Amino acid sequence: MQAYEELLDRMKEIDLIGQIGSLLSWDQEVLMPSKAAKIRAEQLAWISKTGHENITEPRIGILLKELEGYSDLSDIERANIRLVRESYDRSTKLPTDFVEEMAKHRSKSLISWTEAREKDDFEIFRPDLELTLEFARRKADFLGFEEERYDALLDLYETGLTISKLDPLFKGLRDNISPILNAVINLKDRDDSQWFENINWDLEGQERLSQIVSESIGFDFSSG
Repeated sequence: MQAYEELLDRMKEIDLIGQIGSLLSWDQEVLMPSKAAKIRAEQLAWISKTGHENITEPRIGILLKELEGYSDLSDIERANIRLVRESYDRSTKLPTDFVEEMAKHRSKSLISWTEAREKDDFEIFRPDLELTLEFARRKADFLGFEEERYDALLDLYETGLTISKLDPLFKGLRDNISPILNAVINLKDRDDSQWFENINWDLEGQERLSQIVSESIGFDFSSG
């Protein structure tokens, strides 16, 4: 099916752009020297802008409309088309300039957060945090919502999830977990945990444990 294959090719390219952005972000948080922050912010902003321009291409909308009219699609094909539709519809609500600006700020704010943490000075990070919240509000307004602004942001992580659906869930957790927590806190006959709380865990041992766990769940160190 030519239209479906073209759609998958386009989405693969968009995903590759996202993977490159993730690698740059990982490097920024783990290895990158602090003086490279400015150029890294520009790189990540360009990655976000390019990815957004690709997902909002009118051609993707044309392909989706064509494929949604087909009746002989497999379950996997229908699911893929549905997910691309969700991504396309959300992305087309966000201006490219806004996406680029937000990505640049996210990269910049990581630097101020790191400095604030090292110096134990929240005021260093406060202005960037305030701007981050403003970006989140603007993003929600672009996406649209019916009840609460935060519903638009929740929907990005779990389609259809809203505050009105989430509050009863959290209330149920609170009502059931609080008595257990209080019982543990007030427990008189407790095992001595000083051996765990006071020990200095060897870095080499932590690395070895992480390696063993990663290999046990199938991570291939020759690939990543």
